[in-house]
Amino acid sequence: MYFLPNCHWKSITEVGILYGMGMAQQVSELGPPVHAELLSVSEVSAIFRVSKMTIYRMVHAGELEHVRVGKTYRIFADSVRGRLTF
Repeated sequence: MYFLPNCHWKSITEVGILYGMGMAQQVSELGPPVHAELLSVSEVSAIFRVSKMTIYRMVHAGELEHVRVGKTYRIFADSVRGRLTF
């Protein structure tokens, strides 16, 4: 499971399901928490200097690794760094 800043850990484990990367998995199958830097869609759009809609399209196309937190997307900073390097 991924560590989600500003998110209630208990509420995620009580539900038992983590959404992201196109599938739902049981929390117990994911193992211990992994600390990852996550960025919002707004932050990523500012980094790439594109609209938020472009970032949503990239997320839906699978070009950026992400997790879904409620109705929002959080994008892995490593995925953004990978797109910026040539």
